[in-house]
Amino acid sequence: MLKKYKEARIDYTKAIELLPEKAPTYRRWRGICNYNLNFAQEALDDFKTFLSKDANDSYILVMAGHSLYVLEDYQQAIEYYNKAINVKSDYTEAYYWRGYSYFNLGKKAEAKRDVDKAISLDPANETYLKFRRDNFK
Repeated sequence: MLKKYKEARIDYTKAIELLPEKAPTYRRWRGICNYNLNFAQEALDDFKTFLSKDANDSYILVMAGHSLYVLEDYQQAIEYYNKAINVKSDYTEAYYWRGYSYFNLGKKAEAKRDVDKAISLDPANETYLKFRRDNFK
């Protein structure tokens, strides 16, 4: 699978050079490739460029948050998860990862609130349930 992301990343980079008017769209997809290849900063740069043209793409807002999370910038990650939730109020993953980010900042009340919200939206999600069990006794 990584080989496909590497190949796609090369193709999107070429497309950006050849079709600069479509660069934001290609950077969206290249950002996803970069993220999956563990190039968090490059992914974030691509996501930010895309979001400058389409600030309401909740998936890319969450992916930007994930990139910041990987870079251990939890406060900025929270800002992107907030934006995603503002766009899509039932975005379960955004609540979960915002909670996880709060947890890493030592803000346990906020973390529990968000994890509980994620569970209320997806009560069978074992990842969310395990996080709550392990961290909020």
